[in-house]
Amino acid sequence: MAATGCFELGPRPDAGIGDEPEGAIVGQVSIEGPSSGFAAAAAPRPIARTAPDAPASGSKLPLAWKAGDALVLFEPRAYDQATLAPALARMIEAAGLKGVEGEVVRCSAERFCKVVLRERGRVLDAARTTSVVAALDAKEARATAPGVKVVARNLKRTGFRTPNDELFGYQWDFDFIHMNAAWDISVGDPNLVVAIVDSGLVQAHPDINARIARDPINNTLVGADLISDADLDVDDIPGRDTNPEDPGDHLFGAQSSFHGTHIAGTIGAETDNAGEGIAGITWVGQLVPVRVLGDHLSGYDDDIIDGLLWAIGDADVQGVPRNVKPARVVNLSLGGPSDQASQQLWDDVVGSILNDTAGRYPQRPVLVAAAGNSDEDAGNITPANCAGMIAVGATNISGVRATYSNYGATIDVMAPGGQAGTDLNSDGQDDAILSLSGMEYDLREGTSMAAPHVTGVVALLLSANDTLTQAQVESILRNSADQRGICSEGCGAGWLDAMSALLLAGGEIQLTPLLVSDTTSAFFAPGIQSRQLSVVNLGNAPFTFHTLIEGAQAELFDVSPSTGAVDVATQPGGRVTLNVTLARGAFEAGSANLSIIGEGDATGQQAVVNLGFNDDQGRSPRQIQIIEVTAYREGDGGELERVASATARRDESFSYAIEGLPAGRYQVFAVGDDNQDGVYDAQRESTGAYPASDAPEWVQLDDDVRVEGIDFSILGGFIPEVEGAVGAPCADDADCRFAADAACITSFSGGYCSRLCDLDGACGQGAACELLECDTGPCAVCLVQCVSDSQCRFDEGYLCDLYGTCTPEGLGG
Repeated sequence: MAATGCFELGPRPDAGIGDEPEGAIVGQVSIEGPSSGFAAAAAPRPIARTAPDAPASGSKLPLAWKAGDALVLFEPRAYDQATLAPALARMIEAAGLKGVEGEVVRCSAERFCKVVLRERGRVLDAARTTSVVAALDAKEARATAPGVKVVARNLKRTGFRTPNDELFGYQWDFDFIHMNAAWDISVGDPNLVVAIVDSGLVQAHPDINARIARDPINNTLVGADLISDADLDVDDIPGRDTNPEDPGDHLFGAQSSFHGTHIAGTIGAETDNAGEGIAGITWVGQLVPVRVLGDHLSGYDDDIIDGLLWAIGDADVQGVPRNVKPARVVNLSLGGPSDQASQQLWDDVVGSILNDTAGRYPQRPVLVAAAGNSDEDAGNITPANCAGMIAVGATNISGVRATYSNYGATIDVMAPGGQAGTDLNSDGQDDAILSLSGMEYDLREGTSMAAPHVTGVVALLLSANDTLTQAQVESILRNSADQRGICSEGCGAGWLDAMSALLLAGGEIQLTPLLVSDTTSAFFAPGIQSRQLSVVNLGNAPFTFHTLIEGAQAELFDVSPSTGAVDVATQPGGRVTLNVTLARGAFEAGSANLSIIGEGDATGQQAVVNLGFNDDQGRSPRQIQIIEVTAYREGDGGELERVASATARRDESFSYAIEGLPAGRYQVFAVGDDNQDGVYDAQRESTGAYPASDAPEWVQLDDDVRVEGIDFSILGGFIPEVEGAVGAPCADDADCRFAADAACITSFSGGYCSRLCDLDGACGQGAACELLECDTGPCAVCLVQCVSDSQCRFDEGYLCDLYGTCTPEGLGG
């Protein structure tokens, strides 16, 4: 079997060509779909305010607090800054805290004040703060100040552990599998090794280089190139060697997929690294790239199996030294159909690894495989169908099985694989998976992209519990999966849920309660009126909560229950489901914020979930007017040769027919003219292949036959910034072009493109309709969305605020 990125490379097509061939390949190319994304909103707040502190970070989220600070919570309007001072003095006296004095610094919301505590003129240290606050919170001390409900330390909260990587806001797939909450439990183990058996790795990429494993003796990068076939090994070093560099696979003609690099980025791109690039599922740990797929993303069983064995430290792999960093987890985003003999070969190899009784692989490797992109039973695809293998199918952004994804009883879980042609979350990009590509970043779709989500989560599970076996990991993934992802054709146990899997694996939780939501956003696709999300406790003490919906279109949303109690993390009651409903009325777009506010031992904690919808069917990530669709066949040297092309036009629904083709086997590729310059640039413009961009398949064409239904999507390049969009710098209104009534807020540093959105809630892709306190009172304006300061115009003084929008820093109180 010759395996590729989830498809098989067959024999060379027949060479016979008729004098006047009349064969044709007919289909339709899609680049857009219904856009129903959202933008976050917030409660009314003054423009002049101090930006909130960035979320805290730290391994396993240890509690941290500001030395000398206390927060005094009281009944509404019971005290203000002046009247709390004498009450605080009475409390200090009642607690017997001689020499301690408190300064009421400021009060908020008419219900709590910040206090600075000193002893003999010096601000208390952290330990003394704990004991003094505990004494002030005692019943006897509070009795001297009627209306005071609690005195607490000023804790540094994270709720969700959110990385500061610049492009993290485009990684919808991480929110889908609840990574923010999972990172509050574990970010990985620096000593755990993950191998990517694929097309190699662009090792110099700045967002991955530091994660590659190093040889402990000479500090060289660890990896291997196991490709022995000369036709597929297109790098500068013939045969097998220790350089896993991906030189490109020419998968899209002149363009390469950098398949393995994309997969490695999802698993382990450098994360929380001062705004660089994307986030990876694991923040620490070691990656070992193994190159087994070469030209046209193809490889043979001998090299692939040897690559797998080398990755896990087998001593009997010829042509390269033994791997000094044997992998605990292996990702296999490749495969193809098998005959009986090759299936038996794979079954035996995989079985010997997973049922190793001789101790040949003492680290007990865990294997994960992609299910394939041919929209068929995954039981037909090897190695995903091998007994014991963790097999992964793909969903789109809505959680529905992606149209290309394989299915059936072989599937264990589904994970985000993306699907081109939609922008349902209105971030201005196709709803595909963003990761590394070459030395840059790009979007891809496929089960190849889904599998590394599971691989990364498996690495986190093993970081939390290093005793787990393959069977135990598979059981945890299935038992923790979100059953809403189950489908009639066979989608395993449902959607991958990283947070639930870590809790089930015994991930460490903190002693005090930690309130989180299992998602940070909930968008309502056209026709959808309700969404579910969960309030989760990642701590070992229960708490209660209440909810509050605020924002420009808050009245359109409702939540039930609006209050509740959450048990400790290890109990069934450690998660409470909320049902959020939407009544659109006359609105085509709208947004709001759902705040989940902790009470009791969780006072001061809250999670904010962005709610939104956009039913404007006409919106799309780009407005391509024409696409070139080309049929290629295999040449004498194994290379792809261009045979004929056709154009697909927007005004004809992008239908195409490539006429005059002789009998043979073809692969079909498409390139869009994104910038409408008449040139189809596969390096910079939208590209795609039948049936999926990362796995082109052969189309068999007999003499004078028209093969119809060759439909597929093209995927645009990753372009995160749009000139004249919401939040763009401007000198006057003419610089703002995202809407006819767009205007420049010249009072913001460098200008800020926006518009009033009171009446329709519409702000365009990647923007939010938020209520601010303007000169004439509350007004709803458009602000650009973000997840970290690095996504804002930081050098110009903009920060990412609590509500996930970029706003100016230091405009006043």
